[in-house]
Amino acid sequence: MRQVTANEASSSTLTVPVTGGTTTGDGLVAAIALKAGSSASVSSVQDSGSGTWARGAVGYLTGTNSRIELWYRLAAPSVTSVTITLSRAKSASAHVSEWSGLGTTLDTAGGGSDGSAASAATPLITTGGTADLVITAINYPNDVSSTLAAAGPFNTLTDFGYSTTVHGRIAYALTTATTSSQAAWTLSGASGGGGGAILAFNAASH
Repeated sequence: MRQVTANEASSSTLTVPVTGGTTTGDGLVAAIALKAGSSASVSSVQDSGSGTWARGAVGYLTGTNSRIELWYRLAAPSVTSVTITLSRAKSASAHVSEWSGLGTTLDTAGGGSDGSAASAATPLITTGGTADLVITAINYPNDVSSTLAAAGPFNTLTDFGYSTTVHGRIAYALTTATTSSQAAWTLSGASGGGGGAILAFNAASH
């Protein structure tokens, strides 16, 4: 697994370079945090391998800058960049991760929102496979720090954001049995309201 990030102050496109290229056949996941709620969204995700990605899950709280989207491409060719197109120019940040051992199907997904509080969480999903990769992400607007909750199977990945208003957080877990999954973060102050999204991918053996 590896990960790269990028951000833009205000643009309708955001390109994430992948130095050296990804490994052919790996799965790619993009978490995209926008300074928007319902006023803007991700129109498309494409890569240097001429591939179009699928939108997996979206979370946001209406009226707040909390939009988070998860997109993916499974069994991808080697790519050297990922380009994200937005419906309108916005501050945005993206996190792209590469994963080996994934199958060619999405197991399940969910998206939702949280009110302003000193914590933020993704929706709860139940995985159907006995061996899944679960990717989960949140975005909140207020300038407060975060800590991934210690309870549960999730491991933190690199934070991504822009300035003091876009705060993308992402984590993953590897399941070994059918289970319910949800990631949560403790915040140093009120979030201002947040969005959360979560995906589960079947392993290649499924």
